[in-house]
Amino acid sequence: MRIHTVREGERLSDIAKEYGINEDILRVNNEIPEGECATGEELLILTPTRTYTVRHGDSTERLSLRFGVRRRDLLAMNPWICTDGLVPSRRVALSYGDGRLGMAAAHGFLYNGYTADALIRRLPYLTYVSIGCAVSDGTSLKRLFDPRDAVGLVRSADKIPLLRIFDREGIRRGGESGDKFSENIINAAISGGYKGITLSGKFSEEYLVNLRGKMIGCDLILFTEADEHSPLYFAEYSDGSILSYGGESCGECDFYKKFSTDSESSRSFIELEPFAYASGEYIPRSEAVTLARRGGYVIKPDTEGKSLSFEHKKKGKITFPSLREVRAVMDIIHEYGYMGISFDIMRCPLPYLMMYNACFGTSTFTSVRSADGCSQAKNRRSAL
Repeated sequence: MRIHTVREGERLSDIAKEYGINEDILRVNNEIPEGECATGEELLILTPTRTYTVRHGDSTERLSLRFGVRRRDLLAMNPWICTDGLVPSRRVALSYGDGRLGMAAAHGFLYNGYTADALIRRLPYLTYVSIGCAVSDGTSLKRLFDPRDAVGLVRSADKIPLLRIFDREGIRRGGESGDKFSENIINAAISGGYKGITLSGKFSEEYLVNLRGKMIGCDLILFTEADEHSPLYFAEYSDGSILSYGGESCGECDFYKKFSTDSESSRSFIELEPFAYASGEYIPRSEAVTLARRGGYVIKPDTEGKSLSFEHKKKGKITFPSLREVRAVMDIIHEYGYMGISFDIMRCPLPYLMMYNACFGTSTFTSVRSADGCSQAKNRRSAL
């Protein structure tokens, strides 16, 4: 795996030839449907060690059996197959030569306005999917959109759907009102076909302990979203944590090192930042790169190579993390024993996921809870 910086006047065909790879593979892995790249743009270079040219009548199941490649790995290495199918005469990658650091899980966020194609294309990389369809005021739930189709797609791919609840006001109440609200969200998860709940916002230690106890009784897992300002009990009393960091450099972040010392990094995900910063607003990184390509702008790195930027005539300076900085996050996952990455399904650039898959691969099913935790009070579900 390499990261290539596009030189002035350099064409994709030249880059593909330089690394001995197919131009179509280079375009797919870097989400370049047409045209050329901007000068200074970074490209993820994955060199297939084995390829196959699709023929009429081929299927993913047949290729999996014929070449001894698991179907989920075939889809992760060739994400276009998920939506386009196997196109005759098109070349597929069967393996890459990069050594992997070990298996890891991945978690994704899904919001209103998603497209089925985008979800399907990301599913090969995922283990858990938090579907953000509910907002809480600490007393009741407000559903934002109908998630049934999304839950069906996630479950049909043998992934684990989680109901994401954003706590607008802060769940702080205990006693009878807290118990009643816990019952409400647990029932919402069970009736919606979810396997657990992801909590985002503010909530007390008392409430979190109470909720997790009830969820264990229903065989539901609990994820919490945390950052450098969150209390440690967010991680201590949940089955999995999703960590976000607001600093400029994730690759050298002491927060992740400290968390791995104070808590269980093996049950936690590091969230990838999918946005570019443009004069007071955030836009998807892929949108920023597209603006640079279409406008012929030159992308320049900062002095340390951690971020890239260019001057847009309308939006001003647009800055986003470099692929080298994202690669540094992969090293953190390996060095400090994190479970894997978390990402915004609709906005996360595909090269981030291809890079992650090349480093680790993703597992079909990874439990964040011990066997003992899963086995307690299993008949609780019937009582709800």
